[in-house]
Amino acid sequence: MRKISYAISGVLVAASIAAIVTQSFDLGVDFKGGRSYTVEFDQNIDATDVADKLEAKLGKRPTVKTYGSEATLQITTSVENLDGVALNDDAMAALLYGELETFYASPSASLDDFRQDYIKGTSMIETSVADDIRKSAVFGGSIGVLLIFVYIFIRFRKWQFGFGAIAAILHDALIILGLFAILKTVMPFSMEMNRNIIAALLTIIGYSINDTVVVFDRIREYITERPKTALEENVNEAVSSTLSRTLMTSVTTLLVVLILFFFGGPDLKSLSFALIVGIIVGTYSSIFVATPLAVDFLKRQEGNK
Repeated sequence: MRKISYAISGVLVAASIAAIVTQSFDLGVDFKGGRSYTVEFDQNIDATDVADKLEAKLGKRPTVKTYGSEATLQITTSVENLDGVALNDDAMAALLYGELETFYASPSASLDDFRQDYIKGTSMIETSVADDIRKSAVFGGSIGVLLIFVYIFIRFRKWQFGFGAIAAILHDALIILGLFAILKTVMPFSMEMNRNIIAALLTIIGYSINDTVVVFDRIREYITERPKTALEENVNEAVSSTLSRTLMTSVTTLLVVLILFFFGGPDLKSLSFALIVGIIVGTYSSIFVATPLAVDFLKRQEGNK
């Protein structure tokens, strides 16, 4: 069974790495740079409606959030060119004026009036700043993985458990990232790589490591209580004893995230999609990746004694 799980995980991870390298990601404004506009309306506005209208024009969904009141929105986009024309501040103001006119009870008479009365602020995220954010995300994630290894090593006193846990975390993260690279032009919603997806990855890492620690705790308990029993037998019984708890936790969590996916609105689709994949893959990896790897290295250590 371990060989089958290794083969499945190996294929999935290899395919994910290939997709990341060859297709890359649809980077959002956080990692690519872009412009942000604070726009005021003369009535309360639904941010989703504005995002839908601008997506139809830009070809890519902008981030639209309520800003202070329901009559003020912050619109952020990483689109730099439209129909061969550079979207500088003037061009973007003209686009907003034309596309958002229908959302006003009393539209502005001219572009100049619109800019003066309703565009309350503009800001630009430089490419260098976006690069810094990207590097910070990678650095922070690496430090987190290292600290998790240290924690597992201190808690279980064996590096094999730490290695298995880290392998499972990397396995989960690579598969999620690979799907975002593969499906960026396939899914009917945005698969943009932004801070929300980084937050989802960190959430899944925490979720996966929690499942893994529960299994490892039970393995240690069985090994301590039955030192004369074969290692594989102890591990099999430990996994079996935690399996129902693991599955019930995963199913109940998955139900909540599925509700978020189907009823949470367009802006939450990619986030909830990442969580759905992460919960499924994380549950699988805690049983079929982390535990088998730890056991194989523990057996190798026993064989060398």
